[in-house]
Amino acid sequence: MDRRESAFPGLGAILQPITSGAISETDVLGDLDDLASGSAQGRASPSDITFFTNAGGGHLDLMTWEAVFKQLGTKFG
Repeated sequence: MDRRESAFPGLGAILQPITSGAISETDVLGDLDDLASGSAQGRASPSDITFFTNAGGGHLDLMTWEAVFKQLGTKFG
């Protein structure tokens, strides 16, 4: 998630799996700031699952996916 403070109070994308029991809030190991600063580890193996959601506008989704595609060496656009 982009910010833990904005996600848990009301972001449906994370609250639905928590409500259903699929995950718990403690399963969320960090937010985007934690990942970028290195205080939360990213994927350690190919079988790890990464889920990202943001509480901001669609432009943040676009910027995130562009960064992902660049890391994968895929042309975006």
